[in-house]
Amino acid sequence: PQGSMRIVPLGGLGEIGRNMNVVEYNGHLLLIDCGVLFPEEEQPGVDLILPDFHYIKDRLDKVDALVLTHGHEDHIGGVPYLLKLRPDIPLIGSKLRAFVEAKCKEHRINPRLVEVKGRDKLKVGPFNLEFVNVTHSIPDALAVFVQTPAGSLIDTGDIKLDQLPLDHRITDLVEFGKLGEKGVDLLMMDSTNAEVPASSSRKPPLVQRLIRHSPRPR
Repeated sequence: PQGSMRIVPLGGLGEIGRNMNVVEYNGHLLLIDCGVLFPEEEQPGVDLILPDFHYIKDRLDKVDALVLTHGHEDHIGGVPYLLKLRPDIPLIGSKLRAFVEAKCKEHRINPRLVEVKGRDKLKVGPFNLEFVNVTHSIPDALAVFVQTPAGSLIDTGDIKLDQLPLDHRITDLVEFGKLGEKGVDLLMMDSTNAEVPASSSRKPPLVQRLIRHSPRPR
């Protein structure tokens, strides 16, 4: 209905791979991530599994942008296949968008790239976007806050609360707190291994042994 917001996952919900979400408001579409899923052994002859583009295939002219949260294949691997349907969709992401650019060149596609960083704000169609630094196993990952007149949401992408990341770039909890004060109607969050009791900051056994047996400074 006019004036309402709809969120539809085209992949990645209940599965690890082909992550893609669609946010709709008044006929405008904002896409978040576009990844692939690699086949299992019982799927011979299948190279890649893409998100289900059928939902948006007839409305690609209504797509305002594609936001990419980070550079892993399960979040960017499907981008060239989407751009073959409409090559001029703006791609919004961190400086690791270079991964996407290289991938698109393999398919002879020259993408429209928009670089953002944590705490940047951007308006795309009716969508007001704010970006938040998050820690992941790849540098420069971002969460995105999406605000429309009908409501707001946060899509964290892949995230972990690691206080000792290798790139010294921790998840920006202060910014998440500020967004929480504004009011968030929906939180879409990475839940991989969330049921496993552990700490992201816990050092693996090999690292613990190296620290234990390394010479101490005198």
